[in-house]
Amino acid sequence: MRKFKGKIISLALIFTLLFSGCSAEGVSDGLLSVEDLLRDVYHALRDIVTYEEVNPEESIPEDIENTYSVESVSGDLYGYKTLPEEEQLIYDEILTCINHYQEKCVVSTKDKDQLKKVYDTMLADHGELFWVSGYQYITHTVEDEITQLDFAPGYTMSEMEKDNLQVQVDRKCDEILSGIAMSASDYDKTKYVFDYLITNVDYDLSAPNNQNILSVFLGDATVCQGYADAAQYLLNRLGIETTVVTGVASNEDHAWNLVKLGGAYYYFDVTWGNSNYKDGGDTKKFINYTYLNMTSEDILKTHEPKDLFELPVCDSLNDNYFYREGLYYTYLQPDVMGGWIKKAYEEKQVITFKLANESLYREMISYFVDDGHVCDYCKGLKGIKYLTDEPALTLMFRFDEEYVPGEG
Repeated sequence: MRKFKGKIISLALIFTLLFSGCSAEGVSDGLLSVEDLLRDVYHALRDIVTYEEVNPEESIPEDIENTYSVESVSGDLYGYKTLPEEEQLIYDEILTCINHYQEKCVVSTKDKDQLKKVYDTMLADHGELFWVSGYQYITHTVEDEITQLDFAPGYTMSEMEKDNLQVQVDRKCDEILSGIAMSASDYDKTKYVFDYLITNVDYDLSAPNNQNILSVFLGDATVCQGYADAAQYLLNRLGIETTVVTGVASNEDHAWNLVKLGGAYYYFDVTWGNSNYKDGGDTKKFINYTYLNMTSEDILKTHEPKDLFELPVCDSLNDNYFYREGLYYTYLQPDVMGGWIKKAYEEKQVITFKLANESLYREMISYFVDDGHVCDYCKGLKGIKYLTDEPALTLMFRFDEEYVPGEG
């Protein structure tokens, strides 16, 4: 581990960030194999898709016409808006089927791949569906030609059980959201939810129901899918358009959020915000605000979204954490930066800066750390702990823990 020594103090560099990752298997056609199930057993249930073929002589359900007259219930949600009109109809059909706890419904497509795409898009908009895990599709054929496709949700509990759990979930959400006013700014709402979930919900691969919101609101432990679904549920209740985005991060399947604040889109990742670092033999947790309301440029350094639907270019900084908190810099401002460092030192807090480019990032480390100018703003400072994140171009100073000479 590298160490920098200034002329006055010894400065320990701690830079290993251990982000909590998670996997999420995609929907596959037909029955999942045993190998698929064993590969990631704690994620298998969410997206299981099976199918069966129905003999030609079986009659088409009498209610087939009714399935084409469903009303849109997701018109303002991001994923829904990306679909062409014919796929919006399929989306409405399957969501209506789920919300009415129907055993199955006829859908207005004969293409199982299109059904899969629409189902995945619907899940991105509706992370609240904790009572559904995957689906079955049933094909009706005549001389090998598909004449009808049925959608059958994979319910994991009875409707009565679902209703009872929903009451508990909403009661918990009411309690959580009592700490933030509906009149608060969009930025304050996202920060509140971000802070709450990281502070109160542990990352735990073994958590029951970790692929849905029950793990968060009734269990206080989850993985990335649970975090993303719960963030969506809370932010939607606060009036913020939120969608779940899935993809790959650190070579693992991952889920995070897309949020719309003040007319602009940002990325929001609770899982990676729930960060850890190595301090000697100990692993210590901290809130990493790098992942609160990110731009596309920043998140794409570490995250790769799936090509499920078109995502917007997120290029606004107006509601980015560092910009809003006055911690984003485009050039070195020693006294302004030093004032923030002094305040954090006196209040025994953590302070994180984000720099606009790599040159400035290295200049700040050189000035405050290598040359020891942090001492100019921290009277009686004996030593500090700091963390660097080069991909994110952030520098964190920790004054919330006692510095022990020789640590690191």
